Amino acid sequence: METVVKRLTGPDDNTFGLVCRFQDEHNYYAFLISSDGYYGILRVKAQQYHLLTGDSMQFSSCVRQGDAPNHLRADCDGTDLTFYINEYELAHVSDASFPSGGIGLTAGTYDAPGVVIWFDNFVALTP
Repeated sequence: METVVKRLTGPDDNTFGLVCRFQDEHNYYAFLISSDGYYGILRVKAQQYHLLTGDSMQFSSCVRQGDAPNHLRADCDGTDLTFYINEYELAHVSDASFPSGGIGLTAGTYDAPGVVIWFDNFVALTP
């Protein structure tokens, strides 16, 4: 699945992106970026949050910061989870926690509320 996304207003300390293998609000994978240049693949399992791409979100100059648009693509194929940002493959992990499930979008902040995220051209294809 893929989309173009950008922050319209609110703090840079945020996360937003794509969701795959959604079971319920306590069990899913999220492919996240932030307006300050970070990215990661998150597994939420039984309400426990675990970044599959390291101990914390990773910084990359491939993530356009501030209000700039970013093209996100998440491939969920078998146990392989691959995250592309602006056509660059930035993360690839394997995890078998959720073999199937729904898809969607996510957005939020850490401390200061009020972020508004714009999603456009959302496309979902089967592998």
